Amino acid sequence: MTGTEEEVLVGNTLATKAAIEMIINLEEKLIEAGVQKPVIEQVLCQGTRGSIKTFLNNELGGFAQKIVADIRKERI
Repeated sequence: MTGTEEEVLVGNTLATKAAIEMIINLEEKLIEAGVQKPVIEQVLCQGTRGSIKTFLNNELGGFAQKIVADIRKERI
């Protein structure tokens, strides 16, 4: 990886903020949906990690591919 120190700082700052906002938002939505704490903890630890990994590796299944398509369609 190459880049300036400033680019790395900007990238790390934006990534950290986005990840923390995502976890907080998801946790709030799960609580509002009445999901029990042990399930919330599992989803936050395993579900998010697995989804991010398969997205980055281009290994999403059909269910997740549809979600990606829907999100991208909304952003047009």
